[in-house]
Amino acid sequence: MYLVLVGCTVAAGVAVWFGVYAGVLALTRSPKVRPAASTPDLGDEPPAVAGLLAGGWRTPADAGQATLLDLAGRGLIELRQPGRDATQTTVHVNQSGSRDGLTAYERMVLDRVEGVARTGPAPVSALTFRDEGAARSWHRRIQAEVVADARRRGLSRRRFGAWAITVLAVTGIAIGIGIAAVAVVTAPADDEGDTAKFGMIVGLALAAYGLRYPGERDTPAGRARAAHWLGVRQWIQAQPALAYQPPAAAAYSNGYLPYAAALGTARLAGAVLDLGMGSRNSVWSRHGGQWHRVRVSYPTNYRRYGRTVWQLASQAVLRLVGGIALVVFYDRPRGWLAAVSPRLQTDVFDLLEPAFVVVGVALLASGAYLLVRTLLDVTMRRTVTGEIVWIESWRADDGERRSYLAIDDGQGERTKAWVIAEADVRPYHHGDTVRALVRPWSRRVQRLQMVQRGRRPAEVADEKDMDQLMTTLVRDRVAAAATRSRTWIERVADVLGG
Repeated sequence: MYLVLVGCTVAAGVAVWFGVYAGVLALTRSPKVRPAASTPDLGDEPPAVAGLLAGGWRTPADAGQATLLDLAGRGLIELRQPGRDATQTTVHVNQSGSRDGLTAYERMVLDRVEGVARTGPAPVSALTFRDEGAARSWHRRIQAEVVADARRRGLSRRRFGAWAITVLAVTGIAIGIGIAAVAVVTAPADDEGDTAKFGMIVGLALAAYGLRYPGERDTPAGRARAAHWLGVRQWIQAQPALAYQPPAAAAYSNGYLPYAAALGTARLAGAVLDLGMGSRNSVWSRHGGQWHRVRVSYPTNYRRYGRTVWQLASQAVLRLVGGIALVVFYDRPRGWLAAVSPRLQTDVFDLLEPAFVVVGVALLASGAYLLVRTLLDVTMRRTVTGEIVWIESWRADDGERRSYLAIDDGQGERTKAWVIAEADVRPYHHGDTVRALVRPWSRRVQRLQMVQRGRRPAEVADEKDMDQLMTTLVRDRVAAAATRSRTWIERVADVLGG
């Protein structure tokens, strides 16, 4: 009865808190903006900020692509389409372009382009990332920089202000105290106070959740500019040709194509440009001086893929021992069972004994095959020299952390994904030229050496907390207070949780 009462109290408290949270969301919602008259006049805001305002203060998914097109329209980079196929577009860096006056996110996009096309033109599809964490951090930073730019212009603000985070934090803590009080009052004599601690942790968790970054909302100046950009979007939608302009047309569109991409109306350009995660099966490589696609094949037999010689040999020996036992002693279980009790029926072994022999022969064959292939794998090692085009970490079924390592050796359009211990590949990066000693059958990399270190991309701090970013970028005092309060609350919860 005690636990039921506490459980009902927890459920009621959580329901009350989320009701308060829903009320705060409703009070801080940005009212719908009425579009201004359709107009072709572009304003002073960059395309990414225009997309933020027209999208209801949500950073557009195409902010990076729109910024890339804007840089092309301003002559800092050049997009060229050699044929009729827009997917063959290449990107070139204009070395004479000036970076003066660029925003932080514009510099990030330009750095990305320069990192890929530093030695010459590169396909636009080579701008994709090959590391999921790097892609996530890069896009999060782009989003934060766009929001920071909008805030500096007075066009955006944090959705939950000081009063909102105070209400949510105090309500959560009060609910935790209430749950703990109910637990203490109704607790049996042998209760050690764990239920009261649990109630406090629930309240602190609610308070910490309410302090998380909730997004952006409007300002009076932002609403006026949002109405203008909605009017621009109406005008762009009335120009159907813009929707089908390729990326290379950015330099000849009078600045409209980047804004069409930010406002979600540039279908072709948005489909061609991709700054997200690349495909692990088809990777761009510049090994040999020319950009070309490399198709990477991954294994299907994970039982041998990436195993050490000892692991493969042990598996082979176990199969051989099991096969020998089944073949040699296939008729012994009948005798053992008869010795235990002569009355027991042993006719079933007329079917089982041939099965034992078949399974034993299969184990002997597979064990012998595995042992021979392992020995050949050791003696037929070879060296692969080329550029690293893909690294991907994964956990094998034996618990070991391993990594796929695809190397373009310049011998063709296809390559294999080798395997290496995750710790051994950490010093390496995409673009490094390496020499690997590999075992072809198991695809295990035994030794990896650096031949030429490639250029490392610009590091982007992986801050997971948007409030921390806003505190750093625009000195948001409310965000700083929310971060400090959440840190304190989480420490108290850790102490209570032991």
